Amino acid sequence: MKKAVDFLIAILDHEKTMGKTDMRKLLMKGGDLQVLQFATEDMKQVEKMAKKYGILYSVLPDINKKDGMSEIIFHTEAVPRVNMMIQKLLRYKNREIQIKTLRK
Repeated sequence: MKKAVDFLIAILDHEKTMGKTDMRKLLMKGGDLQVLQFATEDMKQVEKMAKKYGILYSVLPDINKKDGMSEIIFHTEAVPRVNMMIQKLLRYKNREIQIKTLRK
């Protein structure tokens, strides 16, 4: 029983290193932060890919819902992984556009 309690305490104390988190935890980690805008319709895909590439991020509140854009914030140290994610996302979107064009 003692080992189980110690295990649960260790899990709760574990610092999250990838995936979605809140702004407070990003700020507590320290370092420089970057903000990127994505189309709101792409946010599910962006969040899935950010977790896949091990990016710790937070979604900023959508102040202007009419513009169709949402923002995420992440640490500067993740820029190379974010660039890779953006390239893959653009390839995916281009492929979708090509498929839609072929179907017309």
